[in-house]
Amino acid sequence: MTAPRAGAGGPSPVPGRRRRETWLGYALVGPSVFLFGLVYLYPVAYSAWVSVYTWDLVTEARYVGLENYRDLWSAEFREVVANTALYSV
Repeated sequence: MTAPRAGAGGPSPVPGRRRRETWLGYALVGPSVFLFGLVYLYPVAYSAWVSVYTWDLVTEARYVGLENYRDLWSAEFREVVANTALYSV
């Protein structure tokens, strides 16, 4: 019978090693997660915020709620969505 190898599911041979490995993993993944948030998530969240305001970039933004979406949902818009779906398939 052979002795179990270190790191083969048994206790860590060096106390605190697992904690250091965890922090190393966070340190290596952290910059990628930050850049993903900066490049993808922030613009999506900002666009959602701007979409519920009426704003001409000169005067102060005014909250209108879902009114912008109600105004968008017209017969012409439904036709455009239908044509896009038709040509996408």
